[in-house]
Amino acid sequence: MNRRTFLASCAAAIPAAQAASAETPSRLKAGVNLGTWISQYQSRKNPDFDARVQERDLAQIASWGMDHVRLPIDYDFFEDDAKPGVYREERLAYADRTIAWAKKNGLALILDLHRAPGYFFGDLGKNRLFSESAMQDRYLAIWSMFAKRYRAEGDGLAFELLNEVVEATPDQWNGLVARAVDAIRAVDPKRWIVVGGIHYNAIDALDKIRILDKPRIIYTFHYYHPMLVTHQKAGWVKQSMDYDKFTGGQRVDYPGATPRLAEFCDAYPAYQGLRSQIGVKYDRDWMRADMKPAADFVKATGKPLYCGEYGVIRHASIESRRKWHEDVGAILGDLGVGRAAWSYKDGSFLFVEADSSRPVDMELVRIASRK
Repeated sequence: MNRRTFLASCAAAIPAAQAASAETPSRLKAGVNLGTWISQYQSRKNPDFDARVQERDLAQIASWGMDHVRLPIDYDFFEDDAKPGVYREERLAYADRTIAWAKKNGLALILDLHRAPGYFFGDLGKNRLFSESAMQDRYLAIWSMFAKRYRAEGDGLAFELLNEVVEATPDQWNGLVARAVDAIRAVDPKRWIVVGGIHYNAIDALDKIRILDKPRIIYTFHYYHPMLVTHQKAGWVKQSMDYDKFTGGQRVDYPGATPRLAEFCDAYPAYQGLRSQIGVKYDRDWMRADMKPAADFVKATGKPLYCGEYGVIRHASIESRRKWHEDVGAILGDLGVGRAAWSYKDGSFLFVEADSSRPVDMELVRIASRK
């Protein structure tokens, strides 16, 4: 289904009065991810889970004026592949206490399953979740476990089904979403549930999400455009590393155009898709047009929409980081879309120093905290 067909079908199916009165969560306006703590920690040598995030960090986030945190968690943090279905209580306690700290400090929390049995967005070609029933059963069992464990929690807790789905067709993912929602709702009928799309939760994949005829569903996307700004010099992104090598370390500022982009495309045939951006000035007007799929989704469906990740790498200038965050926040605010910045203490996109929790730039913090 293309975007035009999707939007037309949604508009026809949802009366205007229903769209205008759609139930929305009250505390998911401006937040931050607690990334690379109990998720994506595998590359860290001897990770100190106790020291990395503590209650004072949640208190600091609340003091900035943010209203929620997103807590990514990997399944293998608490479940061993050799013992499927056996969950380590001492590891689940980290989620327990973070939920308690958030509540104590007036913050909502989204529990995001960042890595699932048979699935990780960084393991392209190795994922089995969408093809093996045993992996799907384990995935659904995890959500049943979380639903039982946290069913006494109030509206301050939401469940995000899976981070950045790739290598699945829309039908494969939408089918598994429906089963996961049913598994959670069988235990906890009123829990808010966050559902993303495919293609790394891309904004232009929002039209691939099957809208569920169920209450308390929030739809989500991630936003990191343009990648040569937000992921410049990122060692895990080949395009960024190739550009950095070709330009001799050229910085890409925001707002502005990408330096030497035509020469780069000439030298690297794999990146011909970037030719449409040659000479384009990235600024708020460009970004607003780029976010049109989100605006269209909100208008057509009347459903709550949320940006669960957005951010600019620390290699960009602090002026670029500030201005990019300011523009993202302003546009999403106009759309009524909440957001969570990536990430509180992540080494590449950090808001605070890893060893001290001291903010790297208070103006950036103030911008990201605006509601």
